[in-house]
Amino acid sequence: MNFGKKMPLKRLMPDFKKLTSEKLFWIIAFSFPLCLNAINHWGSGLFASIFVLSLFLIELKSPQLETHEKLLCLGFVIVLAATSLSLMNGQDLHRGLKRIGKLQYLILFIPVYIVMRKRDIDISTPFLYGIIVSGPTMMVISVLQVFGSNLNRALGGYNELVFGSVAMIFTMIVTAAIFTKHSSKTLKILLGVSGFSTIYACVLSGTRGALIALPLVMVFQIAMLRASFQKKSLYLLGMILFISLSCAGSYFSHGMIRNRSFQAFQDLSQFIDQSNKDTSVAWRLLMWEDAIKIWKKHPFIGTGLGDFRNDVEEMMEKNESDLSKSWKHAHNFYLEYLATTGIVGFLATTLILLVWPFYLFHRKWKLYAGTNTDFASLAGMSTILTFSLIGVTWYWPARSPMVITYVFCLLIFLTASHIERKNV
Repeated sequence: MNFGKKMPLKRLMPDFKKLTSEKLFWIIAFSFPLCLNAINHWGSGLFASIFVLSLFLIELKSPQLETHEKLLCLGFVIVLAATSLSLMNGQDLHRGLKRIGKLQYLILFIPVYIVMRKRDIDISTPFLYGIIVSGPTMMVISVLQVFGSNLNRALGGYNELVFGSVAMIFTMIVTAAIFTKHSSKTLKILLGVSGFSTIYACVLSGTRGALIALPLVMVFQIAMLRASFQKKSLYLLGMILFISLSCAGSYFSHGMIRNRSFQAFQDLSQFIDQSNKDTSVAWRLLMWEDAIKIWKKHPFIGTGLGDFRNDVEEMMEKNESDLSKSWKHAHNFYLEYLATTGIVGFLATTLILLVWPFYLFHRKWKLYAGTNTDFASLAGMSTILTFSLIGVTWYWPARSPMVITYVFCLLIFLTASHIERKNV
């Protein structure tokens, strides 16, 4: 062999012609969950990639979208318009525009969805494989940060709330796959390992709001599949045991977890008997109370998205709030929108982001139960339900990775449910 001869540059370069559009979508879907919780701007970068790719592939003749799909796309535009309307009363326009800017992904969803529906691109499988790989990765990150770096909570690449919430969303997608995918024992084992890893990572993050979603979404999934579980009672018991051991192992592995759990109950009892209002739980309850007071003063379009801190500070100056310090948001998705965007923004956001997508997935589940649409429909419902429950204790649209994860999951599972339904 002649080592002195240089190899042509053309032979060193990959043959991009072989990388079809569908393969590129597969690569992006697989890569998305891998480092979403570890590397800043990983999710936004990949979503920008899939958006640009869609712009190159989009055609003037759009696919025949069903009425409910068109309503969803129109609904995203309405959400942006309704939240923007609140800025008429806003004082902190910089923060308000920044918050609205995070919702841009709802609009970017539309051309990507049109292209994927037109070309029948189903990327739910590579996305699931990416989640399987990301589970152990997230567990390693959480262990290194908590036990290696002696951090109180696992932060991932962003903060503990994003890290724990994304871990729980992935957990629910994994359990949906375990319940519905007719796969090999090897894949089932890999799904189980990934599920345990994401639960462990979530617990080490100390994100209590996300942990609340675990039993509730699991009960929902079991209820949706109760007919098939009549024939798989042992399998069901095994899953329940797996979840229980995962939680118990994570709970007793680190003192911080036990302390935060006990502290939450203590804070709540002190707030009820009015002995201490300067605790984490008390602050949340007082913020929720203030959010309702703010909404009552501006019931229709709110005080302006991003103005919650200014509103609370004004109330504190007038002795209308029991809070000892102000916060950027109300730590509640629903009350934040109610206070800052009024009933208009609240109804638009909750109905279009949560209720309508859940209805779309549930509709397909009811119409085509027992077919190959099961995974996409159940994973879609579970994802929306998890976001809904996380919103009880956290205003998740304030973080771009959460908005991107919401849009990406909706894009994948909604497209997959349509494509698989055509093949039934």
